[in-house]
Amino acid sequence: MKRAIWRLYLNFEKEEKWLNEMATAGWMLTDYSWCRYVFEEGREGEYVYRIELLKNLPTYPLSQKYLRFLEEAGIEYVAYYARWVYLRKKTADGPFDLYTDLESKIAHYRRVLRYWHVFAGIEMTIGLSSCAPALNAWWRGGVLSYSLWMSVIPFAFGILFLFIAAPIKRQLKRWKKELQIRES
Repeated sequence: MKRAIWRLYLNFEKEEKWLNEMATAGWMLTDYSWCRYVFEEGREGEYVYRIELLKNLPTYPLSQKYLRFLEEAGIEYVAYYARWVYLRKKTADGPFDLYTDLESKIAHYRRVLRYWHVFAGIEMTIGLSSCAPALNAWWRGGVLSYSLWMSVIPFAFGILFLFIAAPIKRQLKRWKKELQIRES
């Protein structure tokens, strides 16, 4: 039996936790597209899921090479969205950690942080650039135009993306500090 669930996650760790809870309940992820998860009924706890942000799209040759390497290690590539990949491994095959050392965790979190900062920058730039002509017209004519209020929306999304990135940035700082302590 198949089942589709619509959910929005902005935190990949919480999304990963939920996918593993679903797997524990016997629902195996088989496909993903924006906010839509497709599950198939299976054995409870058969798989462990991980989500990773790749450096490039999964269709990029280096990404494909990396995914083949994971496949050889018993890790199945389930789905992708943009640069996010959904991976799973049979629980019986042992633990499933993509990042076993602190340096690789830091590198992944940097990619995720950069991902959200890029979106924040784009949205804030759109908001500010559409705001400028409206403010100019307001100063000349004294009437606030509709476009000024509409420029607030992308700017607000930019701020939202910065809020999403904040816990990632805090975790990254903790790990960097821990790495410095280990190295000294």
